[in-house]
Amino acid sequence: MRQQWKTYVLFLMTARADGLYDGYGELDFLFPFPRVKRGSRIVLYGAGAYGQRIYHFLKKTGFCSVAAWVDRNYKELGRMGLLVESPEVIPGVSYDAIVIANTYERSRKALYQDLIGKYPKEKVHMPDVELIFSEESMKAFGLTENAG
Repeated sequence: MRQQWKTYVLFLMTARADGLYDGYGELDFLFPFPRVKRGSRIVLYGAGAYGQRIYHFLKKTGFCSVAAWVDRNYKELGRMGLLVESPEVIPGVSYDAIVIANTYERSRKALYQDLIGKYPKEKVHMPDVELIFSEESMKAFGLTENAG
């Protein structure tokens, strides 16, 4: 139960790291897609809380450019003012990588399987969960065993 709580809290905190740290653009675990290189054009798949955090991180730091931001719930998210499109636009977009911004393991894995069935596997990237849950990130957010 403690590990589940840490997981939940860590995803919530990384989503708000820009308000917690100066120089947060240098923290690797905030863009946990190590095979996606700086300057890449990406399709960001996911516009929930975590996807929004990734989107704002990319806009603020310029680490990668967002060629398209897509989500299955694009209509509802659009009514909320988010510039999210249908995943059906992906074939018409020029991109280097598709990154999956989803915190739920089961749906993240299902989405990955769906995407690699349609697009080149080497272009589809799931977050590196080990990087997110690294000692560095746990320490940064005070979630180590010896933290109060």
